[in-house]
Amino acid sequence: MKRILSVFFTLLFSGTLIFAQSSRYENLVEKGREFESEKKWIHALGMYYDAMVEEPTQKSKTAYEAFLNLSAEIKSGKPGYGTFDEFDSYDGWKALAAEYEEFWSENCPHYFTAGEITKGELDVATRTGSYKLSVRMDISEKYVEIQSVVLEGYKKAWKDYWTDCYPDILPISDDPGEREYALTIHVIGRDGKELLDFGEQIGDEVFEWDVHRVPRNTIKKMDSEGNRIAVKSLFWIDGKKRTEANLDGVKLYEGSEEPPASYITKVGIKDMILVEGGTFNMGSVTGDQDEKPVHEVTVSSFLIGKYEVTQAQWMAVMGNNPSKNQGERLPVENITWYDAIEYCNKLSEAEGLEKCYAGKKKAIRCDFTKNGYRLPTEAEWEYAARGGKKSTGRALSGADEADADEVAWYYSNSKRMTHEVGTKKPNELEIFDMSGNVWEWCWDRYSKDYYKDSPDFNPTGSQSNIASVVNRGGGCKSFDYVCSSTRRNSDFASSKNGALGFRLARTVVEK
Repeated sequence: MKRILSVFFTLLFSGTLIFAQSSRYENLVEKGREFESEKKWIHALGMYYDAMVEEPTQKSKTAYEAFLNLSAEIKSGKPGYGTFDEFDSYDGWKALAAEYEEFWSENCPHYFTAGEITKGELDVATRTGSYKLSVRMDISEKYVEIQSVVLEGYKKAWKDYWTDCYPDILPISDDPGEREYALTIHVIGRDGKELLDFGEQIGDEVFEWDVHRVPRNTIKKMDSEGNRIAVKSLFWIDGKKRTEANLDGVKLYEGSEEPPASYITKVGIKDMILVEGGTFNMGSVTGDQDEKPVHEVTVSSFLIGKYEVTQAQWMAVMGNNPSKNQGERLPVENITWYDAIEYCNKLSEAEGLEKCYAGKKKAIRCDFTKNGYRLPTEAEWEYAARGGKKSTGRALSGADEADADEVAWYYSNSKRMTHEVGTKKPNELEIFDMSGNVWEWCWDRYSKDYYKDSPDFNPTGSQSNIASVVNRGGGCKSFDYVCSSTRRNSDFASSKNGALGFRLARTVVEK
């Protein structure tokens, strides 16, 4: 369940009571019932969801039960309440799909976070300049929750001969973050007039613009104070088809301003292994070129997660579950490096620890002197995967390639799906799944030549390439040799997929 449902349960069973039930809550429930009578099932779900947000206590029991009951009908393969023969089912799902697309345009956007406008180089010859800007788009949790209901039911109901109902009418992607969007923004001056149109960019979550040939008169206005960024249009793109979103009331958070605080449940992560610091030979003589040269590295003592972060742990802190293969004991996946960073800080805050990370996007920095949760460095990860001071020199974490089945979920035994953490044998340090299951984000920015000049004490990654980040260990779709303790991989910090997760680390702070 997503955040609002989790909060409902939390308050229900904790005994927290809010006795004043708002008239807005009652109006939302009534609108939900009206939509049900009109057989507008998606909008009914939306009203009940809004009612639970308005009244997140057991006082919202009516809305909660209505939401669950209607969700259960749709998840079972029905396009709403009632009995349906095959023809009725087709007609119902066709209507529901059209309503769903309408619902997307009303509820998909949640908020946009704009980065700073960075001035680039001036072109003296043409008397023009350039600017850079990035905007992050976050999806409405209400939309994600209702989308999951519709997709589950539609997949059960769909027949091969429904050619005009799939995929043109229904956005069928399992993950809204995987969709493509077209976004246009502009800069508004103090006088309310447009200064610069940043044009259309296509992306999924983060949009970046480079605008050149900006006239000198506009440059003067752009560099003055009091300007603001505004979203002009947002389209969901499905091939050649576009659906424009309704942007009324969508908030744009500018610069370093934070979006609204989310509910955080305090959760203890007790399963951490103390790795005694030491010196080891990092890299591989027989591995890929970026694993060379083998070089001596010393790391200080640190704590690392005994298991990969699970979906239950993620949901308790973040209030959502982005994973493709869902289960509480399965590793969380389909998250970006930025998501993992955010989780670490929120968990640290919930546990009363110092946050390790500060800054945004490409300017994120890590303070390794803090006692909070963070991602392991690449060197820490490899040292722990090898078994630290207890290493027996195995190729994988705890086994040789010939015995990969003992320690890893990988291509040959996983059915290309993630599995519950800790179900294979651990390595020498009693750490599980450092080979296979999911690739694991590390802190370090990636450079293929980093080993040539890497520091020999607590290295923290390349400073020359800030777009690509290291991940390690192989995943459920990897061959056995890819799951070795020395294998290096990298993805853009904004990348995510169903075989990419992480585990936690902490610095051992001297008292």
